[in-house]
Amino acid sequence: MAKNPVSRMMFDDDDDEPQLNAVDNYYLLDAREVPVCLSVLPFQFKDTDEVPECKKDVFLWGTADPGIKVYRKVIAWKLGLQGKQPEISVLSAEGSWISLTKPKNSYEEKIRTILITVQMLHFLKKKPEEPEKNLWSHLRKIFDKFEVRPSEDDLRNHRSLIKHFAEKDSTLAKSEILQGFTQETSRKKFSEVGSDKVEIKVPFIADDEDIEEMADVDNNIESDEEEEEDLFDSICSICDNGGDLLCCDGPCMRSFHAKIGTGEDSYCDTLGYTEAEVQVALEHFE
Repeated sequence: MAKNPVSRMMFDDDDDEPQLNAVDNYYLLDAREVPVCLSVLPFQFKDTDEVPECKKDVFLWGTADPGIKVYRKVIAWKLGLQGKQPEISVLSAEGSWISLTKPKNSYEEKIRTILITVQMLHFLKKKPEEPEKNLWSHLRKIFDKFEVRPSEDDLRNHRSLIKHFAEKDSTLAKSEILQGFTQETSRKKFSEVGSDKVEIKVPFIADDEDIEEMADVDNNIESDEEEEEDLFDSICSICDNGGDLLCCDGPCMRSFHAKIGTGEDSYCDTLGYTEAEVQVALEHFE
């Protein structure tokens, strides 16, 4: 049985904690000591903003100079884009911001998509007019040790964060690439890096007309269940995150967090159905 993290916090001397710590080799755990992504914490754009309510108990593990073990409950996170590298910080329950430097190696895969999104925002903050192929080339160089190369799928998981920066950062608001990620319109996607490669048009978030056209084509082609499932959105239309989704069989083919609690990580309002109500709906459509 896992030990209660809260009990171990009693051994920390919170009174001696400086206003700002830099923590290396970090990772985040929930109350059950299960690794969780940084994105489960509410995001705070500025220090002066009201601290959002954190609905989960999240704890930071790491190491601070000179080799001091750090263990703190954290309640929010923020992102700075002004420096040479993006600066990720978390807010401790005591009210001080803790700067995160390098994640623990075994934790990197868990937060891979948010790190890719952070690096994308940092790149466009510095070079808002840069062509898209240069962005993907930059991201693939940074994350070259991962077997799966960065793609738009990684950014889909954090579309709400991208929209937040596009709305509140004047520099990023000028980036056509960022606007393409936040608007429900067709956009260009480079299949490979390099000027000699072919560009292909794909919808980042398909609108109703696009979906109807895809449905018409599908009706004339025999396809297996896997191909049919690809037509549905892989993210919730309410909160823009993935997870336990219910797909609409109507013309929109959008997906939703239907059951109460399924969108808890992304603070999704969900459709508000109980497990029993969802089962009744599924049986009806079958």
